[in-house]
Amino acid sequence: MPASPLLTVAVAMYQSEDTITRALESIYSQDFDDYEVLIVNDASSDNSLQVARSVTPPGPTESGKQAVSVRFIDHPHNQGLGPARNTAAAEARGKYVVFVDSDDELLPGALSAIAAVAAESRADLLLLGTLENKRGRDKPLHSPDMLTRVASSPEGWRLGEHPELFFWPPSTWSKAFRREFIIDEDIVFPAGYHQDLPSSTEALLRAGSIGAVDHLCYRYIRGEMGSSATRSKGEKTLVRIAQIRRIRERNLIPALPESTRQHLVAMVAVHLVWGNRAAYRTIPDHLHEEFFHDSSAELTSWFAFGTPDSAVSSEPLMPDRERELFTIALLSDNFRLWQQAIATHQRKLRWQRRLDLTRYSIFKK
Repeated sequence: MPASPLLTVAVAMYQSEDTITRALESIYSQDFDDYEVLIVNDASSDNSLQVARSVTPPGPTESGKQAVSVRFIDHPHNQGLGPARNTAAAEARGKYVVFVDSDDELLPGALSAIAAVAAESRADLLLLGTLENKRGRDKPLHSPDMLTRVASSPEGWRLGEHPELFFWPPSTWSKAFRREFIIDEDIVFPAGYHQDLPSSTEALLRAGSIGAVDHLCYRYIRGEMGSSATRSKGEKTLVRIAQIRRIRERNLIPALPESTRQHLVAMVAVHLVWGNRAAYRTIPDHLHEEFFHDSSAELTSWFAFGTPDSAVSSEPLMPDRERELFTIALLSDNFRLWQQAIATHQRKLRWQRRLDLTRYSIFKK
């Protein structure tokens, strides 16, 4: 058996015939060859598998560059993005696993940058620079300052000393995972929507050391479908509350240091606020109020662990003042008060858009 590669690039694929070529080409064009690609076909019923097999990986070259190993694993029935990632983690041979969604892409130089750190690192997680592409425009999802500070730390960061790590983008693709850490610490990617939140939070809580790669590695392309997640949201997005509840059921939250608990509670508040603010476009209308009350009850349970003080900053995920105001409204369990908070926020956003001079052609270069 050939020596294990340094990196495994894991791609979960479901109904991805329109996007998988771009994703795989972004991987195969990397200026690095000590990696394998593991493609988990989550029972796609379209031409995803045929299209993926038609994309040619790099072969051996005269300069000694080795051929890239590509393996396909088929799920007999659709299980979702989380279980597809679990399959990939169990089958991976690399020291670190990099997860790529089938509708996103790696940025140039990503694997060589990750490898430069991974080769000597024993960190359980490596944070990666990430971009969100929306309507053709890129913007960083992470804090560049935090990425640089973590990357420059000789010993890496620990959550107990740096609880602000909770506000790193929670997506699985925003970090590389040491494969043995996933197995030894039983890091599980659950089924259902919003599964990144419990798995990423659990990884942060259990990591002995966290490093970083100070490089833009990943482009998240918003607005396109093609991952292993089920396409139609509807009532399925209600699982957000269960995914957050999973964090406190699988981890000893009361045993955490006070500052860690406060930051974790603030992070939970951010995600419950997001879920309720987006309810108008993700949840059927008749379920909005029920979702609000269930979210309020869940957040109240979390506040029993600690109340975030003024030293807790949730940026860049959410401005602190915004989080504090919506948290008060959510904890009130008063749906009318929540609707008023939403209306006030929307008016503020409309004025911000009107005053944004870059929106007007006369001010564009």
